[in-house]
Amino acid sequence: MVIGFDAKYMLDDKGGLGHYGRLSLEALTEHCQRNDYILYTPDTHDGTTGINKLLVHASIHLKTPHSASFGDKWRTGKGILKDAHRHGVQVFHGLSGMLPEGIEDSGMATVVTIGSLLHKRYSGDFSFFEKMRINRQLKATLKRADAVVAMSEFSKREIMEHYGVAAEKIRVIMPVCESHFSKELSEQVMEVHRANYVLPEKYILASGNFDERHNLTKVVEALAKIDDKDVCMVIVGHRNSYYEKLKQMASQLGVSGRIVRIKKVHETDLPAVYKMASVVVCPSRYECASLSIPRAFKAEVPVVAATGSCMEEYGGDAALYFSPDSADELADALNRALGAEREALLEAEKVQAEKFASARLANQLNELYRELKDNLK
Repeated sequence: MVIGFDAKYMLDDKGGLGHYGRLSLEALTEHCQRNDYILYTPDTHDGTTGINKLLVHASIHLKTPHSASFGDKWRTGKGILKDAHRHGVQVFHGLSGMLPEGIEDSGMATVVTIGSLLHKRYSGDFSFFEKMRINRQLKATLKRADAVVAMSEFSKREIMEHYGVAAEKIRVIMPVCESHFSKELSEQVMEVHRANYVLPEKYILASGNFDERHNLTKVVEALAKIDDKDVCMVIVGHRNSYYEKLKQMASQLGVSGRIVRIKKVHETDLPAVYKMASVVVCPSRYECASLSIPRAFKAEVPVVAATGSCMEEYGGDAALYFSPDSADELADALNRALGAEREALLEAEKVQAEKFASARLANQLNELYRELKDNLK
């Protein structure tokens, strides 16, 4: 089969859809080698760093418009469709929540991956015109698509609720985790990383951006309540108003000395930061997918996660959960993960981690592509 991808965010985007696209393509090239994969992007001005290791595969081809001035106009309209038709694309996969206008009449089968519907859940963070633009684009794309990929059952329900998409049109295909999270690292290597990032001996790695949705202040509250006062909290990000709020709360609770902020972790160092953690906590109030949970499973670290979105699907019986509004519940879960239930959680993770195997994702996507192609006949 010849599969075309909208690869704009695959090239260098660090967000969820960028990761999902790159890891999906990596899995497909490893397990479904008979296909050709054509990546369409309006330009390569910012480089191709994110996919350089994928471009070495003979089955992957990167395509841009003949003129750089076409840009997004080419990507969203007839330009990309003409090129895809010329390249023999049979199935087109929109990896950034959109499909080109007119693709429904192109003779290609179509599928689109939809990420978080933040404009619905956190509408106050978007202007009226932003919400109108996103809504219009999503409605049009969902109408054009032959199939929709959601990254969780939670996300599937949201798409059905807000956009009226039929359940049978949506496939839930969870993302995979980067393979290097499961590689063994020597104590010497990990201690080098500990020194480079000035990491404490025992720490909770709290995932998420510095904002209200990611709920990191709840972890600070719980930190003050857990039994082991030698355990610190490690967060990653740049200073902003939310971080100042977090610092103020830590000072009031007497745990300022136990908060460690890292500005940025290089992607190749991230597995070590995970592996050295005592627990990974995912406190976010809203996620349609989670990379932190499968990463923690691969790194063999216990997971504690908030209820209310996709986390329970991703963690299954291999994680502990808490209400995102309850520091007491979080502290209790952390105590259990740090103590009596640690080994049982690590054992359960081995089974749950199989949900995030690259072969599973590749086979699910390839089966979907084949079904869509065959339905065109």
